[in-house]
Amino acid sequence: MQSDDVIWDVVGKNFCSYKRKFKDIVLCQHPYNVTGLCMRTTCPLANGNYGTILEEDGVCFLYLKTVERSHTPRYMWEKIRLSEDTGKAFEQIDRHMMNIYKDYQIQRCKKRLCKIREYLRRMTHMAAQPKKVLEYETGKVRRRERKREVVALRAAQLQTTVERELVSRLAAGHYGDIYNFSPAFNELHDEEEEDEEEIERGYDEGPEDELEDDIEEMF
Repeated sequence: MQSDDVIWDVVGKNFCSYKRKFKDIVLCQHPYNVTGLCMRTTCPLANGNYGTILEEDGVCFLYLKTVERSHTPRYMWEKIRLSEDTGKAFEQIDRHMMNIYKDYQIQRCKKRLCKIREYLRRMTHMAAQPKKVLEYETGKVRRRERKREVVALRAAQLQTTVERELVSRLAAGHYGDIYNFSPAFNELHDEEEEDEEEIERGYDEGPEDELEDDIEEMF
């Protein structure tokens, strides 16, 4: 026959493999502990009638322990699947635990169910959000990429220089009639030449020539 007081005298006051001390708080690592605290009212070993909530693959189950099944450890815990609706789950807890378990145990099971459902919702929300992937870059890779950028920049400048040289040679007529271009290209080239001639003419005349022309007109 199970004696809860004797078990608590041994487990609570002496040695327990599930007991962990953190500063001034004594914690319990037993998977069936409903609060995670090492106390007489919450110890799953020192209570013949005990109830807790566990989660398996996103589904919540109600685990119940009774004194009548204490002589068969294999069948000591009864597993009951709870509804996805929180209101119906509370009704299931009340129906299975009423008049057998104490009121504070029923309230603790309901609070634990709410906490589990809350972190399941948070997990779903976090899984739907995009995740940032941090990549580690070594110094060797950084130096190699920097050298590649320098080489690419030099190649781009060289290509631009070659293009300008070819265009200038083509405009000077070094290639003759080897290449045939559309009239639009010739018109654009003529306009560029006219603009350059106007600019050069303006620089050649200068402000002094304009002043002399104005004086001659006055006299």
